[in-house]
Amino acid sequence: MNIKVGVIDDSTVIQRSIKKLLGSTYDVFAASSGYEGFRMISEEKPDCIILDIEMDELSGLDVCRILRGSVESHDLPIIILSSNSGEFDLAKGLLVGADKYMVKPFTKEGLIEHIKSVLN
Repeated sequence: MNIKVGVIDDSTVIQRSIKKLLGSTYDVFAASSGYEGFRMISEEKPDCIILDIEMDELSGLDVCRILRGSVESHDLPIIILSSNSGEFDLAKGLLVGADKYMVKPFTKEGLIEHIKSVLN
């Protein structure tokens, strides 16, 4: 069974980059908004989520908070991938329930290591 990774990021460039970097290792599904992300999670049942913070309508922090409050997704591994690099941003991300926090730009190796660590 292949591992499924869900990406929730409003940047199609980031979505394509992650699909290109991880596509030979994982099944990657993408959503462009928090609401679309909830639909993707419901339909695809990913093994972990890579989540941007800065999105229109619903921020990644809100998405994370909602996922953590849901019986169906409270234990879904979440990696925040954000351009926000301050200690306060990291603390907020982990406080709302993210398992890992990664700063853009990112590498394939770094992303794979984070995925492996949240799945173990």
